Amino acid sequence: MKKPAHGLEETDVPIDLLEGKIDREMLQQLLLAVREIDYGSIEILIHNAKVVQIERRERFRANGNHLSG
Repeated sequence: MKKPAHGLEETDVPIDLLEGKIDREMLQQLLLAVREIDYGSIEILIHNAKVVQIERRERFRANGNHLSG
């Protein structure tokens, strides 16, 4: 099986722990957002007990460097 571009295999994700709360694609997107962010926040929007949206906010200084916290 070919690995996805983000480097995670389906077997790497404990989807059974979140049964009915988040689908595999959304969980993969969440893991990718966490892996790629250095400084900032990730917000998870839940509606009717299901994850429906993920927002990622990254912070940068005016000189182009990431903020340190």
